[in-house]
Amino acid sequence: NFNSIVDELSRSIETSADVVSVADITVCVAVRATDLNPWVLDRLGFMLSFYTPSPRFLVIDFGSEEPFSTEIEGICQTADSKVDYIYLDDKDTFSASIARNHCLEFVKTDLMFFTDVDVVHHQRFFGDLANIATDLELLTAIRRTLFMPVYHVGKEASEEFQTLSNSQKNIFLKTVNYVGQTTAFNNVCDFIAPYSNVYLIHKNFFKISGGYCSDFRGHGSEDFEFLVRLGILSSSIPLPEQLNKDFFGPMKDSFWKEQDYTGFRRYLEALTKMSESLGLACFHVWHDKPRGKGYWTDQNDWKRDTFNDVLGRYYPHLENIIEVDYLPREKQALCLFNDVNSWGYFLPLRLYGYQLSAVTSITDDNLQNIYANLERQLYDEVFIFNPYMKSHQKYRGILEVARNLGIKITVIERGGLPNSIYYADEVVYGDSTYKKLDKILSNYQCHNATVTESIIKRLKKGDDVLESQDSYEETRRRNLLLSFAKSDIFFIPLQLSDDMAVTKFVDGYTEYRDFYEEIKEVVIANPDKIFVIKQHPLSKLKVNNDQLDNLIIATERDNIHALIDLASAIIVYNSGVGLLSCLHQKPTFNIGNAYYTSQNLSKQVNSIQEAVDIYEKKEYQKISTDILVKYIDWLVFERYSWFSAESSIREFAERKAHGYKNIVVEMCNFQQQGLINTGSRISQFQFSSKSYLGWKVGLNYAKKNIKKAEKVPSVPVIKKVYQDSPNAKIIKSFFLLFLNKKKYKKLQESPERFFKDSKSKFVKKLEPIYLKSIQVEV
Repeated sequence: NFNSIVDELSRSIETSADVVSVADITVCVAVRATDLNPWVLDRLGFMLSFYTPSPRFLVIDFGSEEPFSTEIEGICQTADSKVDYIYLDDKDTFSASIARNHCLEFVKTDLMFFTDVDVVHHQRFFGDLANIATDLELLTAIRRTLFMPVYHVGKEASEEFQTLSNSQKNIFLKTVNYVGQTTAFNNVCDFIAPYSNVYLIHKNFFKISGGYCSDFRGHGSEDFEFLVRLGILSSSIPLPEQLNKDFFGPMKDSFWKEQDYTGFRRYLEALTKMSESLGLACFHVWHDKPRGKGYWTDQNDWKRDTFNDVLGRYYPHLENIIEVDYLPREKQALCLFNDVNSWGYFLPLRLYGYQLSAVTSITDDNLQNIYANLERQLYDEVFIFNPYMKSHQKYRGILEVARNLGIKITVIERGGLPNSIYYADEVVYGDSTYKKLDKILSNYQCHNATVTESIIKRLKKGDDVLESQDSYEETRRRNLLLSFAKSDIFFIPLQLSDDMAVTKFVDGYTEYRDFYEEIKEVVIANPDKIFVIKQHPLSKLKVNNDQLDNLIIATERDNIHALIDLASAIIVYNSGVGLLSCLHQKPTFNIGNAYYTSQNLSKQVNSIQEAVDIYEKKEYQKISTDILVKYIDWLVFERYSWFSAESSIREFAERKAHGYKNIVVEMCNFQQQGLINTGSRISQFQFSSKSYLGWKVGLNYAKKNIKKAEKVPSVPVIKKVYQDSPNAKIIKSFFLLFLNKKKYKKLQESPERFFKDSKSKFVKKLEPIYLKSIQVEV
């Protein structure tokens, strides 16, 4: 289905033409020029002048000393392209992570193209890229990212490339792209990888992602970790086993053997395969790397120690990913949810300036910390998914403290239409806004009546539903006799007896228990009428017709829209079915505190019999198309946000629970600021292991044991042997008193890493004394 409700809405809220031009792309590149890499200046000049048409450029000068910084600025000022030059006064080891995060402050376009100064493309590349971005709707499906496979061009081929004219360079790159895949590694290309640190990303997705981890400096693993995070936030591709392991690198022996789906590289292959299939590529042109002379790659993460530390902050506990945020935010939010899969509902709040802290369980220790942080006014707002769920009762103390301290509380809850949620001060049954519905609709101007009418028409077909059920047509066939009935048909959908809709905000209204017990009485009292009862789809309780001829029990699989169409009128108790009944413009009667109660929509009554009497006397207001379209338009564009997810049904003794996983909020409307696109629109294209991509990455291969030697990164490893002096032995004996075995072993084998990772100020003070007291033999 290429046009779901989410797709249709996503396109409708884009006010400008959804066409990407080269001018809509900013190429972001960070440089630092020194005596060790003067070639950076020539490469930068080439980058700013080679491409036709040319995009915008943002050059981050990461702490270059004079005269290099002046030369870099001069190259930017004299370039024919539109170039913004930003000097970042950071003299520490070069950090692509920090530089890329700073790009967000200065970029003026919606699309950011991250690359390096030693990377080139064919001359018309950015025009082609803009066309692909247009076709894939990157301005609305903002979590779609285009990743560049990288050809690491060898030394001889790179030196030849430098001697060519621009037109010859273009031919050269196309040739390498075409035939380079057939040559052995360390020939034309040192190697080729389907993933790289070169990609096109929407600025808002970069904001949502949390940016790069600033712990990485030098030649780090920042891109591996960041791309893994982008994949988790944007795709339904399953994570491999041992995501934290560096298997099958292109310079390892295991690369040439059958590969199963393990390790982060295989995941990145899966994530980037679609971009490779579009013909995208980039070329890393060889240059000298003077190691051992203070060159920035001397500091590196080739053993993936920092990578594993950073990844471990949210893997395998993915709910912690909403706390992984390295970008500046104005506000702090405390997010409360019990189902660890619910983190996706909170993630878009980053676009509204919130840094997120997650609480998914309560212990004595963390509860006291939360109370202390609330008292310190650390949080600007508390967000909770449906505070009235039984599993969320444990958070009531937190909410009460926050309320007493004047901290705003925002509720997140699912809406009445498929794939809808809302962010509000209270759930709909307690939201006073809905009490003013008639006044709101009388003055309301539709945002997009055409789209709203299309959504209404689509929903009435019964294909988009909240719970799994049969098709509209199948249900009509199964209940064909009802369509020929001469009697009035009243459809009464049942509720879950412990649902918030029947247990909260019902003071002064008929209780659900009384509503339920009245059904049989009304059926008996009205033998000339037909009553259709449908159990709630998540209930396991059986309903029987007590051998009453005019009582029909619908099946669990019956399509709700087909049953509504077959009925003369619908009677509900605070059920979402009442909203769907309004969609069909059926006479609708609600008992309780429904959010669609209105003079022109659903009539509020105190009993089932009252509803039957009013219908019989025709004392109800018919739902006009004008009012219906206004109401649905108001919900769609002003109240609801929209998400896609994979359903997850959990079984309990008397009921089922409908949850979701892989949640992506596709469009967010926070505090009625209007819908904005925040998703990737992949709900209709969920990943399957039986897909071409599943085959390509070996998802179905039997797991194999990988030899330890094959796991080791293929980089020179210098083995250090530490000889203790008497002073070192004394300090070690002191450490033995309070270090566990693991940390003591770390002190022995890698003292530099031990002191770097330690958080103890006292231990830090011992670092220079200890390191001076040991002798290192290489």
